[in-house]
Amino acid sequence: VAKSLAVYGSATTASIVGQAVTGVVMIGILGASLPLAGAVAFGVGCCSGITAGAVSEWTVDTVFDKHKSKDSKGYSQVCKNKSNDDDGNNQEDIGKETTSLEDINSQ
Repeated sequence: VAKSLAVYGSATTASIVGQAVTGVVMIGILGASLPLAGAVAFGVGCCSGITAGAVSEWTVDTVFDKHKSKDSKGYSQVCKNKSNDDDGNNQEDIGKETTSLEDINSQ
């Protein structure tokens, strides 16, 4: 729900702002007719909304992925070698101890 609200909110805001600014510029500064200003503002609003939606979705996915990479105890999923003597019996620190390469591969 949070992701959809963030994406929808940013896309809608960008679309409205893009349309409003373009309309003001087209009518107020360039002196364009209302139908022309409306058509250009619609196109700019669509492009702005689509771009903002895509960027915000990518950003939200990145943030959620960073939070998913930690388990319930707060341990990072990055493994740190305690012992690396190449005997195949290394222990990894991922929130619990693993004693063999077969145990690591089965996870």
